[in-house]
Amino acid sequence: MLDSTSTEPSLYERIAGQNARELSSHMNFNFCTTEHTDFQNFEFTESKFKIRRMRWEIYGDIAPTLSFHFRQNLNGSFELSGMENINNSIEMAFVRWKPTEKVELMIGKQFLNVSGYECWVNGVDVREFSDFNDYFNPCRAGVTANFHFTPDQMLGLQLANSIPNTLDKYLPYSVPTSIEKSKAPLIAGAQWIGYFANKALMLQYSASFGNMAKNKNQLMLTGGNVWKKGPVTAYLDFMYSREGLDTKGLVSQLSDLTTAAEGNAQPWAPVSAQNVEYFTTIANIDYRVHKNWNVFVKGAFETAGVYESNGLKNNQEVLFPKGLYKRTWNGQLCAEYIPMPERDNLRFYAHLLYKKYNYTSLGKQLGAANNDMQRITLGLVYTIPVF
Repeated sequence: MLDSTSTEPSLYERIAGQNARELSSHMNFNFCTTEHTDFQNFEFTESKFKIRRMRWEIYGDIAPTLSFHFRQNLNGSFELSGMENINNSIEMAFVRWKPTEKVELMIGKQFLNVSGYECWVNGVDVREFSDFNDYFNPCRAGVTANFHFTPDQMLGLQLANSIPNTLDKYLPYSVPTSIEKSKAPLIAGAQWIGYFANKALMLQYSASFGNMAKNKNQLMLTGGNVWKKGPVTAYLDFMYSREGLDTKGLVSQLSDLTTAAEGNAQPWAPVSAQNVEYFTTIANIDYRVHKNWNVFVKGAFETAGVYESNGLKNNQEVLFPKGLYKRTWNGQLCAEYIPMPERDNLRFYAHLLYKKYNYTSLGKQLGAANNDMQRITLGLVYTIPVF
């Protein structure tokens, strides 16, 4: 999101010229297009052009104490969510009420109280997400109360939907027949944000716990540590999720591999795993080497496993036994050219990605095999201030 105090003239101001009037609302259009060249174990697989991200947002003030924010992802699903009664492509649709300088309420569809720079930074600025964030939907309908104790310290308390849609539409694989619907699929979370060293250092930590289905809960512990001063922007994220049902599908997809390996003699159909846990660590350093050039190096380490055995194969053997299933390493290198540094909203970039999947014996028993993925990307990112 562009800073509303930016002096860059909007499209509306350029057209209206001297007749332009001051608006309390702002609209941005985010656009990212790329050319991908992919390799599997260093063997060329495909090359293609892709509209990576395209979305628009409008935000502003209704009154001195009342504001709003609406954002739609044009690359997302346009199906209606039966639970939240809103188009799935709409990421945010909330009103913020600030009755005092230290208290604000946010009501509507918004981001969950999940910390980490990669999760909450504008997605158009992320070249390649970690698996955790790539398969995580952070936007839910709910209510949040933020308490600003000091200009540099804030505590947020939130109650929202734990799942944005019914289980059969939300989970990427079939719901196990033993799972019963929850009467209150809600998640409660607390988030603390603090600024230090003249706001060069920002710490952001959160904890959330909620119910997804009967006797199936979700716990998320996340933290982000960001240093931003001068030409350097660096962050270190930690994210842990313990899920009664596999919302990301990274463990569940192994049951699909097993089914395919069985040929026509399939003893079971692909099914969502239960009692899974994910952990991710992300480290990134950006350095503005010149007013027109920025470079960054990024790395991530992730694990996926099962903390309690579940699922039956032929009613005899456990499909998902307890243990670690996968480790993933992710390394990235990127150079960005910024032709208009005074605006900083248009960037051309070249990006290299190396990703290594290392499956344990449990993952290999379900048909998975270790493999590496490489990608070369040439891209353009443009955030256009419409008004």
